[in-house]
Amino acid sequence: MPLLAKNNFLPDLQAILEEVAQQAKLLWVNYPNNLVAASADRQFFTELVEYARIYDIVVCHDVAYCELAFDGFKPISFLEIPGAREVGIEFYSISKT
Repeated sequence: MPLLAKNNFLPDLQAILEEVAQQAKLLWVNYPNNLVAASADRQFFTELVEYARIYDIVVCHDVAYCELAFDGFKPISFLEIPGAREVGIEFYSISKT
């Protein structure tokens, strides 16, 4: 999935070909991410949960950089979204902090 500046470095789920989505078993995301420090918001994660539900895909969210935030910004957890626990898991690494 291309992560482009015009999409705030978030995947465009609608751009994924239907045939690819139907064959997919796992979708891996990591926000906030490194190198561009992009963060996913509640709206994106909500869309991701619905997408995973439709295509029966497991979402793996690598949240290794969640403690590295500035100016009062606090990244949200994928698991805060209703239904996320039914379609995904979240990983955290203490090595980043």
